[in-house]
Amino acid sequence: MSAGLADVAVVRSEVVRSRMGARGASMRWLWPGATDVALTSAGAFGLDFSGAALAEAGAVGRGRQVEPAGTNLVTNPSFETGTAGWASFNGASIAQDGGDARFGSSSLLVTTPGSVGDEGATQSALIAVSPSTTYTCSMWFAGASGNVHINLNAYTGGGAYVTTHFGPSTALTGAWQRIAFTFTTGATTGQVDLYALTFGAQAMSFRVDGVQLEVGAYASSTIDGSLGSGYAWTGTAHASSSTRAASRVRAASWALDARRGAVAAWVRPAWGSGGAPAAPRLLRVAPSANEALDLLFDHATGRWRFDSTHGGVTDSVASAVDSFSGGASKVVVASWAATRIGISVDGGAPVTAARAAGVPVLGATPIDFGSIDGASGHLDGVIGPIAIFDRPLDLHELAIVGRLARPLGWRELG
Repeated sequence: MSAGLADVAVVRSEVVRSRMGARGASMRWLWPGATDVALTSAGAFGLDFSGAALAEAGAVGRGRQVEPAGTNLVTNPSFETGTAGWASFNGASIAQDGGDARFGSSSLLVTTPGSVGDEGATQSALIAVSPSTTYTCSMWFAGASGNVHINLNAYTGGGAYVTTHFGPSTALTGAWQRIAFTFTTGATTGQVDLYALTFGAQAMSFRVDGVQLEVGAYASSTIDGSLGSGYAWTGTAHASSSTRAASRVRAASWALDARRGAVAAWVRPAWGSGGAPAAPRLLRVAPSANEALDLLFDHATGRWRFDSTHGGVTDSVASAVDSFSGGASKVVVASWAATRIGISVDGGAPVTAARAAGVPVLGATPIDFGSIDGASGHLDGVIGPIAIFDRPLDLHELAIVGRLARPLGWRELG
């Protein structure tokens, strides 16, 4: 569907010269999600959203999750209707709690007496999994103090115990925090159960929400059938697994000039540089394999890369190796002119290369942000806001835009 002004704010203006240098660059702001900051609108921008459309905190206001399709195997992940499917473990008590929640209006409150180690909550039914497959289990925890961890017991399809997978101990900070760990099932594993536990004997209370078990080497954004558009239950609500439809964010072709310009995107990937998808996209516009602009993270090299393809010949430029953890804020800027292309990360000096093949012929092809046509190459994280400029940015401008990685409000730009 086309986004209304409640979902996207657009500004076309001169950048304030005292902030962005003497020349000033014409720009368009793209806002893929509801915003908490009032921006002057130049009219509807033709930004389209489809699939899952979960809004999360962005650099300022709200960003938009751009995610591949996925399945959460946990059948009551958010405790909105009670604690069905969960049980207390090792003397702890559990209860649905409406006092605080990371998602919806309820969470699971776990109270432990501190008599023995590993007190907490567990699923009361086994979850079917596939053998020799990599999974990631994640939960949101909140508590004033103490240490917690996640454990999984693995069983054969017939219910015989195989092994236990131990997650790391994590100190609670008072705020909601996501704890995740990745494991690979053995050749005979067919079922698992999940545990949210204290680390050692501790008398404490903590909350759990957004429990997730999914195929893959990192925790993607939360999948829950009640999150809204693009999310669904496979059966009874809050008593079955959940699915997420692949999301897509597109802009009209006229927003970008392939001859000369720049794009700046604030992103918060769910993955870290050591465990990224093969080639997650920030920007992609390609009427064919022979004509394209592509901004992506290259997992094989650990670098952000910008490709310009014309006549089937690709010119590429890559950043320095960039090491970061999942959930880190990044600002990536790609720039292009008639004979040069460049890339900058978090306000650093750009790396440039020749654009020998020439300017791509893009025609009226829409711009994809965060995926390849919504079908593959998903960013798997939060994106927004995005700014498109009518020329490459200079060092001073790159430094200012890069400050958003800390993060900083766009108002600082002018």
